[in-house]
Amino acid sequence: MEDSPNWIEKFKRISWEPEILISGGILFSLFQAKSALVVVHNQFYPLALHGFKIILLFFTLSISALTVGFTLHLITKSFWIALLALKSVFPKGINNKRIKYSENFWERAAIDLTLNTKISKVGNASSLLFTISFLALFIVLGILVYFIIWLIIGSFIYDILPFPMEILMVALLILPLIDFITFGALKKSSSISKLYYPNYKLVSYITLSFLYREILYTFISNIPKKNISLFSLLFMTLSIFLTFWNSADFMIRQTSSNNWGFYNPTFSTLLNERFYENLRKPSDQVAIATIQSDVIKDNHIKLYVRYVNSMDWELDSLAKSNLGYSTNEVLNKYIYVNIDEKKIDSVSWFFTKKQDINQPGLVGYMSINNLTRGAHQISISTITSNQLYTIPFWKD
Repeated sequence: MEDSPNWIEKFKRISWEPEILISGGILFSLFQAKSALVVVHNQFYPLALHGFKIILLFFTLSISALTVGFTLHLITKSFWIALLALKSVFPKGINNKRIKYSENFWERAAIDLTLNTKISKVGNASSLLFTISFLALFIVLGILVYFIIWLIIGSFIYDILPFPMEILMVALLILPLIDFITFGALKKSSSISKLYYPNYKLVSYITLSFLYREILYTFISNIPKKNISLFSLLFMTLSIFLTFWNSADFMIRQTSSNNWGFYNPTFSTLLNERFYENLRKPSDQVAIATIQSDVIKDNHIKLYVRYVNSMDWELDSLAKSNLGYSTNEVLNKYIYVNIDEKKIDSVSWFFTKKQDINQPGLVGYMSINNLTRGAHQISISTITSNQLYTIPFWKD
């Protein structure tokens, strides 16, 4: 075995200080990020963007995984420092002559009397955890960059694709994901690797995997796959548990003391000031829809529905399959509006834009002359989504 260069040995002796500072700084940032996710959820839920909750859960899982990794690093590094401190006070380690155990016990127990082996193992474990945590950090950043790039690209090519943008995004990641899970199985066959290489090269740049590829290959080539799998299973179990705990503020979670479902209010019983133009702050983004007021004295409802890019492809497809329909007829076929579970087919739709928040949308007017005085609710869904968005109001 080749001896390590002197600078590496020197760095190993002094690296614990920057390691602790880096891990501590990252953990502090992760705790701040967790609080920021709760703010984002409260600000934009329920949001018109598809998969909003999935994105929140992904970031929560990422934060949890990084928190587990860097916390384990700090714990093992602190234990290592404690062993070094003990060794500095008692250089000879355990004085077995003072502890009058039998020789048979000392041999069978295999206790490291000098502490050297224990210090070495704990130090190596700590260094591995530090590297693994950074590997996880790079992977999360890579996935984030991937989605940002596709968001930018999608804004230019969305209209010319014959299928949703999400299909292309997922398809490009399928082969790299299979290769990653199987520890590079696609690279072992010369014929398959030739076909896979262009996809591998493109994704490696988009996801920044070229930054951490050597780290990953070092682990795969030096640590048994069984040990990697067991550690990954334990690591993900802890991360998922922490994710569930961290996401309690926006995960559906029913408990014995939560019989009324405070964490999971039905839209028909939830009053949110963002639902109503008279209560919404001018700077607040509209999640999906609003009406003019929580108490309506008019004989009509003015419904505003946020317009998102995914509607372009869906409306174009609907218009092509219903040739001869007017724009208003296509919109009424696309957007389902119900008042007290009764479908309204005669909504008059107009395209508009909220100038205060620079947000495009649709305004639909509908008569409520025959509604009785009292509580009612208006529900909105689309032809491509079964999820109802319900706004309660009082007809005066």
